[in-house]
Amino acid sequence: MLFEPPARGPGDIFCPRCGARNKASYRFCTNCAADLAAITGLPAGAVPGSYPVRFDVAYPEKLSRISTFFRLFLAIPQLLIIYALGAVVAVITFIVWFAILFSGRYPKGLFDVVVGLNRWGANVYAYVALFRDEYPPFSTDPARYPVLYDVDYPEHLSRWLIFVKWLLGLGHQFVLSLLGVVAGLFYVLSWFAILITGKYPKPFFSFNVGLMRWSLRVQAYTSLLRDEFPPFSKRANARPGSGRAVAAAAVLGLVMTGLNVSLFVFSFAFNFVETQTVDVSYAGLQAAQPAPALDVGGTRVSLARIDDPYTREVAEDASSVARPISRRGLRLKDSFGDEHEPMGSVPPIFFDKQVRKGQTARLLVVFEIDALARPVSLTYSPGFAAFAPFGHRVRYVFH
Repeated sequence: MLFEPPARGPGDIFCPRCGARNKASYRFCTNCAADLAAITGLPAGAVPGSYPVRFDVAYPEKLSRISTFFRLFLAIPQLLIIYALGAVVAVITFIVWFAILFSGRYPKGLFDVVVGLNRWGANVYAYVALFRDEYPPFSTDPARYPVLYDVDYPEHLSRWLIFVKWLLGLGHQFVLSLLGVVAGLFYVLSWFAILITGKYPKPFFSFNVGLMRWSLRVQAYTSLLRDEFPPFSKRANARPGSGRAVAAAAVLGLVMTGLNVSLFVFSFAFNFVETQTVDVSYAGLQAAQPAPALDVGGTRVSLARIDDPYTREVAEDASSVARPISRRGLRLKDSFGDEHEPMGSVPPIFFDKQVRKGQTARLLVVFEIDALARPVSLTYSPGFAAFAPFGHRVRYVFH
């Protein structure tokens, strides 16, 4: 029989699994996230020497099929809040960067705020990932959800590491992106498994929880919460990364940074976009005299009419195969040299290659420019040409 030490303060209780002291109002242990009323099967608290960022989720023996089916919809309010709070964390991290640079310390108050917000996010992401059925609390407090997230406060942080943590984290991000493909497949398979059996397959659960643990460690490292290099591991008891791991991450980060810079420079030095320029009469277009039809990426494109100012109601012709078109694919340049994207959302009508011969689709787009300016040109860039330096586009120059 295990001896339970007496409570050290009024109302304090001890976790029946790891022995950590908790307040009587807590539902879950702040050290190992075990249910203080009934053991949930989580491992015991932190192993000495393990990475000082802890994340774990109590495995659910049963999950709701109905909740699983509508999970993303139910999580929308939480996700919106987490997205907004991400901006708060970014501002705090920016301020803390200078605090660490000058003092070598992370202000304790700000540290607690960031860890709390990260805990809220971890709860929500665990819910969205189908790890738990309970709806996450709108709170940063620990022990209110069967998910453990905690970070040990560092008494001192390196002043020089803050300059390179982003670079060292790139190696982790690369590996995590590859493993994320596997995690996505496991998520889809688990979704169907829960709908059919009401259970999350344990191997998939362990893999996805471990990958989230890995990701949260990297997040804590790159957001300056800890100096210890994260291990390339999903294990809960993994120790901080060795010097070899740091060297490998540095090399991988430099390679990825070099590739990104090279691609950026290459895209500006070499432009493979084929642009067809057409001079058209603005007055003629207003009089419904269409511009000549051109082949743009395998599709015949013509500028049919301009209404300036726009006052007409025109019905959309969705006779063709419908597909969304990027707002960046249409740009209007005015006489002041400013470029404009279409107002609102572009109707989901695209001149698709699958359209039968002779079939057409009419796209109505509205631009708003300064009353003193006049339209100079309209550029249409289908597909990748709207984002990358290759493809086909047509530019109508008005005169």
